[in-house]
Amino acid sequence: MPMIRKSVSVPAGGIENLLQGTKYDRMPRAGAVIVHAVQDGSQGDLLLDSTYQNAIDADGVEIPEASAAGKGPILSGEDVVTRGAAVMGDLVQLKVSNTTALPVDLRYAVEFRYA
Repeated sequence: MPMIRKSVSVPAGGIENLLQGTKYDRMPRAGAVIVHAVQDGSQGDLLLDSTYQNAIDADGVEIPEASAAGKGPILSGEDVVTRGAAVMGDLVQLKVSNTTALPVDLRYAVEFRYA
């Protein structure tokens, strides 16, 4: 099961496309896409929108605060933000927007479980 793990700083008022420029921006096979994420800001600072081709999976879902700064996400299910399904060839877009006037640190893992 492939997984992408990264941490980024989402700029003030900015948008970060989590899969842009990776080999997983188009689904290589049909399956589930699971997003685990935490932020070092306050609840509601970072919001996730996810779409698979033209189907909206999540719209403005709040990314939870990390239990401790610089830690997480926990992959056992506690920090799952969204789960969706996509078919082979779907364009997968996972966009995080920062609603604050300051940069916010984001740590995430995107897991792909093929059917």
